[in-house]
Amino acid sequence: MSVSTCMSGVRQHFRSHFIGLVIFFALTAVLGGCTLLQNVKKKPADEELARSFEQNKALLDEVKDDALRVAPSEYGQAVALVGEMKHYVSKSEYDGAWRVEKKVQPLINKIQSTIKKYPASTWASDPKQYTAKMAMMITEVEGLKTINRLQARRLESTEAARDDAIKEVVRIRSRIQGMASSTEAAAMFAEARVIIDRMVDDAYNDEARGDLSLARKFMKDGMDELNGNNPGGAAYLFDLVSATYENFRGMEPRSLTISVRSAVLRSAPSKSSARKGLLSYGVIVEGLERKGPWFSVRTSEGIEGWLHESIVR
Repeated sequence: MSVSTCMSGVRQHFRSHFIGLVIFFALTAVLGGCTLLQNVKKKPADEELARSFEQNKALLDEVKDDALRVAPSEYGQAVALVGEMKHYVSKSEYDGAWRVEKKVQPLINKIQSTIKKYPASTWASDPKQYTAKMAMMITEVEGLKTINRLQARRLESTEAARDDAIKEVVRIRSRIQGMASSTEAAAMFAEARVIIDRMVDDAYNDEARGDLSLARKFMKDGMDELNGNNPGGAAYLFDLVSATYENFRGMEPRSLTISVRSAVLRSAPSKSSARKGLLSYGVIVEGLERKGPWFSVRTSEGIEGWLHESIVR
């Protein structure tokens, strides 16, 4: 190999490496410029977010007393969201902070609107009267909570006593021969199954569904006793299904009560269907048909429409 050929190869080698280095530094400069541009664009947005956070916090501090008087729920939500916003900002997670900020502003607007609608003068001109009224309301709420807890315990105790009594009767019947034959118990089982099918079709309201649940329990326990060679106990439990059904029929199982402040009556079983009217809390309607989570109903004025199961009981 000649010297000129060797030198030519060396020059070509360095030239290729040099071109590669030039391309590398050019790309680095371009990417760095893009990052810098992004930071320049982002900075004003971040500053705007910080200003929005401070403004929201200041507004909530300013309206705190009035908000707790007339819009405590909305105020609590707004405070929680501002705290969440602060968390995102501290972590430099600005996208999350912006999402929260969009929820805060409507809440603050609603709080301010409610305060204007119900000024302090409409409650009490004397702060002492206002404080006394609030204390009385808190006491009433706590009292209602206590009553509900006592009623729940009393109901649990009554149900436990009922179940114990039923178990005792079933045990006694298992010892007494001739209370019912297996054939008779099987016939009562078939009748109980028909009854439960009817209850399923008609159990629209909460009370009716409670009776249906109880009847199903008696049915299951009766089947267990029948399979355990205790036809007398099984017959007794299947008879309890019939007794539960008699109570079920007397309670108007298809009547429904509106359980929200304002319920939308719709023209079809869909939230996107047209509105036919509004029904207020406590209004009772007649159930006509069930389709998935929707009830076809008729009001006392004869207006028919559909209500979602989440707004009735």
